[in-house]
Amino acid sequence: MSLRNEIRQIGLISLICLISPVTIFAAPKIVGWRTDTTGHYPDATPPLNWGLDKNVVWTTDMPSWSDSTPVIVGNRIFVTAEPFWLLCVNKADGKILWKKSHELEKLVDLTARKKSAEQRKNAAETKVASIKKELSRIAADIKKTWSVNMDDTSDDGLGLEDDDIDDEGPADDTKEREAKTKVLKKKQAELTKQVTELERQAKTVAIFAAKKPLKQVGYSCCTPLSDGASVFAFYGNGIGARYDLDGNRKWAAFIYPAAKGYGQSMSPALAGNVLGLHVDDDFFGVDFKTGKILWQAMEIQHQGSPVAVKAGKQYVFLSTDGSVFRPSDGKRLTKFGFPALNKFNTPVVRGNTAHWISEGRFLANCTFGAKPNGEVTFRKGGRGIPNGVYYASTVIFDGKAALWNNVDYKLNKKTLYIVDLKTGKTLVDLKLDVRGWAYPTPTYAGGFLYVAGDKGECAVFRTKSGGKFDLKEIARNGLEPFRSCPVFEGDRMYIRGMTKLWCIRASAEDRKAAAEFLK
Repeated sequence: MSLRNEIRQIGLISLICLISPVTIFAAPKIVGWRTDTTGHYPDATPPLNWGLDKNVVWTTDMPSWSDSTPVIVGNRIFVTAEPFWLLCVNKADGKILWKKSHELEKLVDLTARKKSAEQRKNAAETKVASIKKELSRIAADIKKTWSVNMDDTSDDGLGLEDDDIDDEGPADDTKEREAKTKVLKKKQAELTKQVTELERQAKTVAIFAAKKPLKQVGYSCCTPLSDGASVFAFYGNGIGARYDLDGNRKWAAFIYPAAKGYGQSMSPALAGNVLGLHVDDDFFGVDFKTGKILWQAMEIQHQGSPVAVKAGKQYVFLSTDGSVFRPSDGKRLTKFGFPALNKFNTPVVRGNTAHWISEGRFLANCTFGAKPNGEVTFRKGGRGIPNGVYYASTVIFDGKAALWNNVDYKLNKKTLYIVDLKTGKTLVDLKLDVRGWAYPTPTYAGGFLYVAGDKGECAVFRTKSGGKFDLKEIARNGLEPFRSCPVFEGDRMYIRGMTKLWCIRASAEDRKAAAEFLK
């Protein structure tokens, strides 16, 4: 059986996992990356044609470039700029209402922060010492259970060597001894795992310097996040800050800098009052109201962002490493194995289902639910897709998924695939020659699909004709280079370019053409 068929077979097997209850949250009004993660704007009346001086309502010069997506909250638009800017722009005319910078030295008392880090480190080390004592006691209990000579110090105190076991005990209590040993060894394994995690955390709290990121990422790659009443932004130097909509700072905190890999490209997620932040190999739960770090868990670094997914009446965090965290305490409820691992793109949430491209060859999905007692359930599946490099996330429309494949690292043949989610059939396999890398994620608006490269060229496709699926390119537009995703509202499209924020509006000709195309 081929690897793809094996993957396909794995994907058809549904898994249901029952996990312990999680705290129930009210559903907040969250706006962030691609608005609600989906990039799906079915009610928009979008522009079909534009250019540097065509159908442009306004442009606003930015302090510098950024890859983050514009976030619309009421009559305001929030955007970031290199290296540490957060800007609030008037949606009507593009005027900058306020802007804030987030240099580490200006917002945080590093002396106090280092003292706090040292306290966290000491607390972790103290806990490790305490756990190791408990491990020694457990090892001693195991030896005693099997009548081991307690003067034998050849063992390291953290485990039990086979040669240490005395098999001369009464045969009639062997089962009782084995049962007791099983319980002790289970506790031993749990505590050893805690030691490993605490020792790792003790090393990471002392990191203060951010790594110089790649030019494609920068420090401002994270898309801001809003609950409708305030806005939060996070930067690669480790600073997170929350403001009300008028620019009054609620808090600023040094959480953790991007010190490895490609820098900080993972945007935040929000579940209730807990921010989920993935930085390097750590996943943090941060109090949205105060900026306090609530918990910290290990999570391998990838470039996509975590998302909050509704499970019954509550929310959980789904990371790009395939882990599901409980927001209240950071407990890892499950970790999906291959083929769930996601390298570059972000899971896309529709209702209580998340879709993501894993290992560059599998379109995975997971539907989240909950039992009446609050236990979270997972039903996972997916289908094999053509192998490639999927920097871009998927966009789901009309029961189909659009997949924008960079294919390789030489830009030889970027390809657009349209996959039927019900049948798994590839409906479209189109080599698409738009300039640049396939970094921007495809977007769906008002019946049209927008697919762009990072040099500013964007192909516009109609997705249906006569009520049936019918993909056809109907326009090709150019703008300044951009890597972010377009955002749509009504008849306007907002694009965060490398130098400007753009507002583009559908013309009368666009409206007329759209009506004809979608007949």
